[in-house]
Amino acid sequence: MVKGKKEQAGRGFIDPMMVTILCLHGVFAGLGLMVLAVVHH
Repeated sequence: MVKGKKEQAGRGFIDPMMVTILCLHGVFAGLGLMVLAVVHH
């Protein structure tokens, strides 16, 4: 029972982190593309 609770807590903590990392990655990728576009133009 304790093991199951620990797994749920871990999963609940990892999901938001993954979403945050993906969002940040998307933002940085977008900024990088914008910078490249500005530099090339």
